[in-house]
Amino acid sequence: MTPKEKAGEIVKKYRSIMPEDTDEWGIKQCALICVEEIMKIRHFDKFTDQSHYDYWQEVEQEIKKL
Repeated sequence: MTPKEKAGEIVKKYRSIMPEDTDEWGIKQCALICVEEIMKIRHFDKFTDQSHYDYWQEVEQEIKKL
């Protein structure tokens, strides 16, 4: 899955569980927190190669573009 597709998938999942009156900014912030937590784990995991971390950085950028 491309970073753009993954970003859309994560935002879509948050949109489906958030209250109806939640604005798009709030949904994106939740998605960004999720990705930031994944990157923290990936960054400190010595068994994960750099490409995984780079992928999640790209996902983060794609969420910001939405």
